[in-house]
Amino acid sequence: MMAPRARAALGLCAAAAAVGAEVLACHLALTRIPLGLAAGSALLGLHVGAAALSAEALRLRSRGAPEGHAAVGLGLTLLVPVLGVIGTLLLALFPPAVRTQAVADSQEQERARAMARLQAERRSEQVVDTDVQSIVDALKDPDLAVRLGAMDALRTLKGAAAVRLLKISRTNTAFDVRFRAVEALGEMSQRASDGVNEALQAVDEDVEDPERWCALGDAYAEYRDLGLEDAVMQQSLSTQAESCYRTAWELAPHEARFALRLASALERLERYEDAREVLSGTLGAGHADPASVYLGLARVAFRQGRVPALEGLSRQALRADRGHLAPDDRAALAYWAGEA
Repeated sequence: MMAPRARAALGLCAAAAAVGAEVLACHLALTRIPLGLAAGSALLGLHVGAAALSAEALRLRSRGAPEGHAAVGLGLTLLVPVLGVIGTLLLALFPPAVRTQAVADSQEQERARAMARLQAERRSEQVVDTDVQSIVDALKDPDLAVRLGAMDALRTLKGAAAVRLLKISRTNTAFDVRFRAVEALGEMSQRASDGVNEALQAVDEDVEDPERWCALGDAYAEYRDLGLEDAVMQQSLSTQAESCYRTAWELAPHEARFALRLASALERLERYEDAREVLSGTLGAGHADPASVYLGLARVAFRQGRVPALEGLSRQALRADRGHLAPDDRAALAYWAGEA
């Protein structure tokens, strides 16, 4: 593809050549009167050539719809001798931009698409357990082709459940199954590592952006949640996630979601008092959803075995909820509060 500057230069050269051809045609018409056959043919050739050069000039100089610009240059020069090529030169020097108006989708169409995507995601979540159980059964089938088909299906799944099955498949009696399981685990580990590296690069580009630190923490946490690595590496990933969330919270202490992520990471590291301190400070600042904060405090109380505090915090979370808590969280809180 030709560079924009080269196109512009060639377009201007073509426009200048068109003017030159038209000037030569005018000179021929004025000095060879009456025109003979040869002079007339030359005059016509020069005029048509000028029109062709005009078309090419506007095509190269166009900012949109090059075919339309070329037709303008051709028709203008052919139909309006002399003045047409001058107009073409002006258009080549100052090419107008062609506005293209995208057809905006109606709000109803966008809403329908969003609903379809949501329904597709929910259907996918509902069939995961069924798919996993089917794969478990297929991996025990005596037919090798069925086992290999199950492995191909397993490689399309994501998450910790898929990782657990792949790890189990490394001890399958069929070599091909064991090989594909190791290969799939390597691919998943590489993708997770690539996600961390991309987030690290984003942080390096702007270390003062709390969103990038939070995204890096998410990358570490997602890698950890897959359960791909050994215990030491899993602990390291948890520690890295906590450090990133803490940096994000320190850069933007008014953002409650960073504090909630930090508290969750601390809870994962079994640093329950630290998590409770972060959550209590967030609740006191008044810039977080109280239900989410009380839910976090209730989880910490559950981990610590503080039953009386757990019951009270669960009731506070349920009272504060304005429909933002997930159904599973509400069910757990209702159980802890003795309302189930």
